[in-house]
Amino acid sequence: SSLKEAVLTRANLSGANLSPLVFNNSDGSKRLQRVNASGANLRYAVITGANLSDCILTHADLSYAVLIDCDLRRADLTGAILD
Repeated sequence: SSLKEAVLTRANLSGANLSPLVFNNSDGSKRLQRVNASGANLRYAVITGANLSDCILTHADLSYAVLIDCDLRRADLTGAILD
């Protein structure tokens, strides 16, 4: 799923599940697709209780975002703004 450069300023993403999507391949194996929110504008967003595990948030603007009880395991926050 792609949220690249999405404008989500002041969005309420409480309880959102942005963990990887699971796809079943024709051979029965599974493939994971990480959610890509690189460069997204999440200024002042409310992201409480959200699952952001493995989410790509490189260069995202999370200034003043409320990140309470979020699962950020393995999330890529390289270059993200966390003021």
